[in-house]
Amino acid sequence: MDLVFSHFNEDLEVFADHIHAIKNLSMVQKHKTRVIVYTKDTEEDYVSLKGLRSITGVDEVVVLPNFGREGGTYLTHIVRHYGSDDKPSDLADLTLFLQHHLAWHWVAGMRWDLVDSRTGFLALGPYIKTDCGVDTTGNGEFPRMRDIYSMFREEFCPPTLQLSAWAGQFIVSRNRILANSLSKYETLLNTLQAPMHHWVHDEGAYFAYHGSVGPSNPFLGHALERSWPTIFNCTDPRIADLCKDDTYDKENCQCFDD
Repeated sequence: MDLVFSHFNEDLEVFADHIHAIKNLSMVQKHKTRVIVYTKDTEEDYVSLKGLRSITGVDEVVVLPNFGREGGTYLTHIVRHYGSDDKPSDLADLTLFLQHHLAWHWVAGMRWDLVDSRTGFLALGPYIKTDCGVDTTGNGEFPRMRDIYSMFREEFCPPTLQLSAWAGQFIVSRNRILANSLSKYETLLNTLQAPMHHWVHDEGAYFAYHGSVGPSNPFLGHALERSWPTIFNCTDPRIADLCKDDTYDKENCQCFDD
């Protein structure tokens, strides 16, 4: 199992505690793990690479430019480890993608032990339903979710609702990652990390969450945060009805590989 952490602007001691808490989960301890930290904090007076590398249990630290939110980090990991004709994939059987803190910890706490050998995709934040980008809970509209759906599912987004999730923290299998072509991840990553003059940053100016939109906080990144279930073919909206935040249900809270 790979534990992939997206780090930015987090105190080293707090971040180390977060990593250790995840590594000590009974579900995680059942697996051989590789811990990879991607950091976008380049202010050496605040956090040093040496300090990150000194955290017990961290196997690799990768420095990235501050573009694309956590979604850009996750896509970078996928692209780096996807493999090619000349180099086999070294993705883990399961990858746990997390930010530098655990959001919705009470939701994640209900779901850690749902993971087993069949797990294909499991969100560790609230499941919601969206209508091709419209959050049915009333928390905004993200039109590019429609494009992400069409890109990865290779069909028009249907008016039948789709499963989405908040928080950008989830577990996904190697099989589900490799079910999509590398070029799709690369295209999405390149757009997500586009420079300031790119048209993608003309979108979402009204959206003030976590500051103004731009390369470090693209509006597309908020669409991506909600689209990981779609990307990994876990789209049945009934999961949001069956798996509430306080639900412990292995069979109905995730999508299984065959």
